[in-house]
Amino acid sequence: MRDVVGLYINPPEKALVLAVDEKSQVQALERTQPILPLGPGVPARMTHDYTRHGTTSLFAALDVATGNVIGRTYRRHRAEEFLKFLRVIDRDRIERAVSGIVRRLESSGETEISSEEIGLQVLEALKALDDVGFVRYASVYRDFSHVDDFEKILAEVAAKIARDPGADG
Repeated sequence: MRDVVGLYINPPEKALVLAVDEKSQVQALERTQPILPLGPGVPARMTHDYTRHGTTSLFAALDVATGNVIGRTYRRHRAEEFLKFLRVIDRDRIERAVSGIVRRLESSGETEISSEEIGLQVLEALKALDDVGFVRYASVYRDFSHVDDFEKILAEVAAKIARDPGADG
């Protein structure tokens, strides 16, 4: 218990501490009749019956450091949807990565920049930002002539994770 509370009170540097919760089978309801307005000495009145419009699943996380709430709803409630929710990347990190690429390309002094150079810059930014995004982009962007080339990329990512298992990405 102390370890968990310690994360909230004194998180490690550059750590993202989230309190995550999920609610499944949230019902979308609508009353069959409108709520009748209040009157002097008369409380609001509403019908007891309603029309059910299906269910949804809500996943939410609180970023303890900033107080930001991240929330997503999904039609189904399976591990697949929960993993999709966990893969949501902070938009600020993406914006900073894109801004960094633009600054580097602008400061190069070149009037024309090849799409290959831009692709390499994106690949490097993804490598630092998100391991899965990096592998997905590399698998499409890079021209792998042999499966060994792709395995080399996967080995680099695995080595990075082994060196720093708590790193972002």
